[in-house]
This record gives sequence, C-alpha cells and structure tokens, in this order.
Amino acid sequence: MEKRGPDSKVFVEELKGFREDEVVSSTFLVAQKTRLLTKSNKPYLALKLMDRTGEVEARVWNRADEAGAAFEAADFVRVRAKIDYYREILQLSVQDIVKLLPGEVDPALFTPTPKKDGEALWKELLGFLNTVKDEGLKGLLLSFFEDEEFAALFKNAAAAKMMHHDYPGGLLEHTVAVARLVASACDIYPELDRDLLVTGALLHDVGKVKELLQFPHKDYSTEGRLMGHIILGVEMVGERLARHPEIGEERAMLLKHLIISHHGLPEFGSPVPPMTLEGFVLNLADDLDAKLMAVRKSLAKVEGEDPGFSPYHNLLERHLYRTGGPLGDPRGGEGDDEP
Repeated sequence: MEKRGPDSKVFVEELKGFREDEVVSSTFLVAQKTRLLTKSNKPYLALKLMDRTGEVEARVWNRADEAGAAFEAADFVRVRAKIDYYREILQLSVQDIVKLLPGEVDPALFTPTPKKDGEALWKELLGFLNTVKDEGLKGLLLSFFEDEEFAALFKNAAAAKMMHHDYPGGLLEHTVAVARLVASACDIYPELDRDLLVTGALLHDVGKVKELLQFPHKDYSTEGRLMGHIILGVEMVGERLARHPEIGEERAMLLKHLIISHHGLPEFGSPVPPMTLEGFVLNLADDLDAKLMAVRKSLAKVEGEDPGFSPYHNLLERHLYRTGGPLGDPRGGEGDDEP
C-alpha cells in the first residue's frame, strides 16, 4: 500500500523505514543514469537518485528506453517506486518517473549540506601552504590556490565518484586530512623532506577537478574517464612547474613522482609504485584517509544502535562490524550516524 501522496517529499534517509514491496512516491535529483542490458538483452536503467540526506540506487525495468528518453542525469524527477532489497541493500524498483522543471522543486532539498565548515578547511589548507619554506614550491602552490577559478572548482569538488568523500567539498576535506597525516609523519620521522611532502599532499589530487563532473552530476568527465586524475594532475602540475624553474629539474621530478605513485600500485591506478620515503608516506596517508572514510560510510548503514555487521562491501571485499561505541559522522560531523 502506498502511504505517501505523489507531492510529498520522502527523503532518502527515511526510505529505510519502509517495508519491502511497499510503494513510495517522492522527488529526487538524478545523480547518475546508465542504460544497461539484462542477460536476455532487455534494456534497463540503473539510476542513482539523491537528495540532501543521501542517495539510493534505483532501477527502471519496464519500458526503459521510453522512460529514459524523458530525463537525463542532473534532472529533477518525481518517482513512484517499490521498495526492494538486493543483496541486503535497499533500492527502488521504479514504476513511474516524470521529469520536473527546476521551478517545481526547492533546490535546497537536494543539495548535500557540508558536515564540515568549508571555509575553516580552506584556511587550514592555506595554513599548511604557508608552512612550506621552499620559495619555489610555495610559489607553485600559490599559483594553484590563489587562482580563483581553480579554487572555486577545488572547494566544490568531490574526491571520488563513490568510494570516499563522494560529495561536494569532499576533495578539500580529503586533501586537508592527508596534509595533516603527512605533517604528523614529518614530526615523527625528521629525515622526511617536509616541504616536498606537504606540497605533494596538497597537490596529489588536483586532477580530480577535471576528472569528476561538478555537482549535481555524479560521474566522470570525458577526459576523466579517458585519462584519470593522476595523469591529469601531473599535466596540471607540469604546466605550472614550467613557470617555476627555480624549483630545479630533480625536485620537480620528485614532486611528479609523488603524484604519479600516490595510489601505490598499477592495479590501483599508479603507473609506478612509490620509490622514495616521501612517496611511501603520501601513498599510506592517502590510502588511510580514503579507506577509513569508506569503512565509516559502510558502518553507518548498520541498522539500529546495537553492534552489528554492515552489508557486504564490494570494494573492501568484506562485511564490517560496528561495535556499540559511538561512530562519528562519516562526512566529518560528530555523533551522527547518517550515511
């Protein structure tokens, strides 16, 4: 039985309160739209629908091409759908979907609310920049972060499509966290080149501003899909390094190596593995922050307040166990278990 009228707003976070096979009607923003084929070659649509409280997977099984012709990613839609659970994860089986005009909805209902103060994070990033004593590297950093166009993109970019920090402002949050980690490592291991490592931390993901489309899209750009953020980032840094010959060829090469190797291994996207002390530290710091965010997001999906296991995490290849202790908000707040 359908309990909500077609004009009411059911937020994503409220969907877990519905029973399987119950029908829900609500408005959403289409974050992602993909046309796929079943094993019998019948087309269907795989959608990611979102609002300010989160996102939910949805499928259009019937008359998919006809339905898909009426809307695109980044459109607002009104959806009537049945609650399904696939491998323990809630998703919507869409029965009807209609495109809405921007004036028919309140955009504030669909824009993710940052859990951390973006301006405070930006000031912290600039604080790390100002600790760099090497004038060449500092000048390189300023060429990025004093560029108003680049800064606007960087502040609003996500750090990933889905694995971690996958929301506007996520790239800034992740970058500051990695800078904190490498700065702490330099306090413990004084043999590290702090200027080079902090510079690498602040620039390691600059390619994300080109790799990922900006909100409300949640997908890769064409150049992002074809090249990836590591190659894009090395190109961006290389272009600006040409304006700073005082950095020197070897130091410029070591900085590029940090960006190229920060994913650790070829199977994770790095053309070469880390081959310097600073490369190892940046790779481990980047991986630690990304993995902990992914773990916290998954643990936030455990129902109720009691200890329990999360749904199976495909990328981490395991279930995750949440203890009875408090879990910080996976997007950076305190004491809030929202996914």
